Amino acid sequence: IRDIVSIGDGGRCIKELREILKIKDGRVYIVNEHQRLTDIIERNSLFSIGNFIPYNFSKLTDIPIPSESIDLVVCYMGLHHLPQDQLDIFLKMIYRILRPNGLFLFREHHAYEQLKPLLDVAHMVFNVVTGVDYESERNEIRAFRTIEQWRSCVRQIGFQDTFIYDEQEDDPTDDIMIVVRKPEIQYINTNDINEILENKTYTKVSAYLESNYFRPLEWLVVRIIMEFGQYLNHTPFYYFPYMKYLSIYWSLSFTETNFAIKKYGLIQALFVAPAFLMNISVGIFLSMAFIQLSFISFLIRLIPATRFGPEYEQLIIEKLDEINEDFNFKESIDERIDDIQILMKNRLYAIRVPRHQVFNSILKKIALHPTKFNLLSISEQKEQIQIELAVNNNDNERLLWLKQRSNMDIIFEFTNPLNQSQTHIILRVKLRHLLTFIRECTQFETDNSLTIIQIYDHFY
Repeated sequence: IRDIVSIGDGGRCIKELREILKIKDGRVYIVNEHQRLTDIIERNSLFSIGNFIPYNFSKLTDIPIPSESIDLVVCYMGLHHLPQDQLDIFLKMIYRILRPNGLFLFREHHAYEQLKPLLDVAHMVFNVVTGVDYESERNEIRAFRTIEQWRSCVRQIGFQDTFIYDEQEDDPTDDIMIVVRKPEIQYINTNDINEILENKTYTKVSAYLESNYFRPLEWLVVRIIMEFGQYLNHTPFYYFPYMKYLSIYWSLSFTETNFAIKKYGLIQALFVAPAFLMNISVGIFLSMAFIQLSFISFLIRLIPATRFGPEYEQLIIEKLDEINEDFNFKESIDERIDDIQILMKNRLYAIRVPRHQVFNSILKKIALHPTKFNLLSISEQKEQIQIELAVNNNDNERLLWLKQRSNMDIIFEFTNPLNQSQTHIILRVKLRHLLTFIRECTQFETDNSLTIIQIYDHFY
């Protein structure tokens, strides 16, 4: 035994335990509500004997001690004082920090029914002597149990009873020290495992030994493509950091290849298994694509900024209700709305919203808000706007409903190649009917028969 945790006091037993067990080093943790001057007397030492961890015994949580790092946990504070609906949390915490074969020592009363009145009196006398106020005395938890019941509690967590007990002589409260142990996991002997695997007939799946070294590269490509797609939801492609991602790819490729060569040799790592050759091929293709995109992006960014429109749209919106006060778009709709101009008090507004997917989200919020609005123009365009929908689960009724809508024209229709039960439709909607149409579509999103994929902003 080297590493010890003392719970519920200032570490009063630590010095004596270390002397008895001849412990010269090791870590000590003191887990208690707070440090007191009386801890010096309790631990019989002027100086700290361990790392103090503050703990709230009214709201039991885990503690910052590594798993399976402690040999002995001592708790002289009665478990009967803890919130019993949280007792499992406390015991599981102790189980977690103990090493296999680690010991948990705790004291509890053997509280059979005839003894409980005496235990209540003993606690009240102790509280009077120690100056505990009336409110604390009245609210003190005293969840007394028999020793067999306490043994059952710790067994349910996984502890094994050592059947080692010690009772203080001449103590009328039957206060008993109980010792339980965290069992050691019984692993199958390595030689036995190898013999079983060699002689047992079963369907085997074999992998190239070095292939695991190249898997991070494969998934890096997947994540780069996913992040590129997500990036386009809010920013034009010509700002994407293509060359930085290429640098990461080839740096990781060099590192993983170097490890594989050191572990399995040059021939095995580079030529026997296909992982290296596949990643090199993907890397070359990715480099060619990203270098071209990076060059095109560079040329686009050289064009004077006046050739490019801003990354937002301006909406002219009419408020239709009769409430005689100005509407707060940032608070009520979306905080990303800015440059709000009141064109006619309480009725007509010009607001600026970000483009891309945010544009999609804000238009849906405006359409679904309890205050009714009329959308008059988007960046001075007053006619029609394109919107893409998905009809799910081969719902012919919903598809027919769309095709029967007035004030819109279907432009294109296709089946999702990855989901044959989903039909995508791109259509043009007259601007003055857009918010109403969004509200109609949203009611079908709840039953997943229809999805608004995107409301398309303008190209600048």
